[in-house]
Amino acid sequence: MSLNTKKSTISADVAIVGAGPAGSSLAYLLAKQGLNVSLLESKKLPRKKPCGDGLGPKAVKLLNYLGLGNWLEKKFYRIEKLRLVSEEGTEIISRPYGSSQSPSAYVVRREKLDQKIVNLAISAGAQFYDQFRVIKMTPENKNTRRKLIAIYQEKNVTLESKLIVAADGSSGSFSRQFGKQIASAQAIACRGYLSNIRGAGRTAHIYFSSYLPKGYNWIFPLSETSANVGSGSLGMQAGKIRLKKALQHFIKSVTEPINLDKAVLQLPVQGSVMRMNFLSRPIVLPQIAFIGDAAGLVSPINGEGISHAIHSSFILASCLENHFKSQNQINQALSRYQKEIHHHYNSYFRWSQWLDRWLSNPKRLNWLIRKAAKDDYLTELIVGVMSNTIHPRELSRLKNIKKFIFK
Repeated sequence: MSLNTKKSTISADVAIVGAGPAGSSLAYLLAKQGLNVSLLESKKLPRKKPCGDGLGPKAVKLLNYLGLGNWLEKKFYRIEKLRLVSEEGTEIISRPYGSSQSPSAYVVRREKLDQKIVNLAISAGAQFYDQFRVIKMTPENKNTRRKLIAIYQEKNVTLESKLIVAADGSSGSFSRQFGKQIASAQAIACRGYLSNIRGAGRTAHIYFSSYLPKGYNWIFPLSETSANVGSGSLGMQAGKIRLKKALQHFIKSVTEPINLDKAVLQLPVQGSVMRMNFLSRPIVLPQIAFIGDAAGLVSPINGEGISHAIHSSFILASCLENHFKSQNQINQALSRYQKEIHHHYNSYFRWSQWLDRWLSNPKRLNWLIRKAAKDDYLTELIVGVMSNTIHPRELSRLKNIKKFIFK
């Protein structure tokens, strides 16, 4: 959208910085409530974004609520199972446990997903500005609106609003300005696209290896002959591992049932960082709320963040509904949002961090997959945890695993 006025000031009820799944979903939901919403994106859309592109059952269910279920089924490759392969070659494969209401997953390139939800927000009445680069924000003032100072179409622009939402992802420069505690990232990943592959089927494939400590490699099919392929390392700093080298090593090592003999890796391979620091940072500040990856809501188990991103936008929209007549009401809504988001995610992140630490030992992970290969229920449970359809604490309730943990 272009400013059709000579004025350099934009006014809005809510300014959302970042037009990924979290920001654009929130823009849609708030615009449906009748609020004046400005959705801001520093890049020009459609834009490519390093991501595994996977939409698991939980994300699909939320996108169904946004009315995008038919779009997913008609346009994209459906994934029905998840396959996990240990370093020693033992494998398990299953539908995610607990996913019966939304059994399918999809692999959708982020430039397509993000543009679709942005279009949805625009159709609901949100004002969208891409290539809108926020430079700074005015200090808190209880009696005035917060102001964003930005560059838009090579001009200095001021945007004032009652509420600012940081939704600029794990690497966003806007949310980084609020301090190292908020900006810290706990994981790194890189991804590329393979063409001319065979045998992947309608299955997402995850491979564990000591070559990639505390992480995994993946092949997520986009079609019968193409896939998103990548390597991710949880809980490590970028300087301690060469992910692109790990990805090349992985591609050379893949064997049946997937055939990569004639596969072509499209360049460039892109990398990213991921914030998993939800438990150790603020979720709201005066007149500011954080959602999605900007709130540190990336899973420590699998690096997935899209379902949490969209879910956090639903929670914030619910808290703000009928609570926007005064700044005092907005403050009450933000307090409620903070309580609600911690209610939903504190336990998940604590147990996820425990599981991440426990499974960072390759011997334990090999043992667990060997055990699951002989136990259908355990297979479904592990696949469910890896797919975000079941809480990780469920694994700790199995007696044989408890004995192994505390040996």
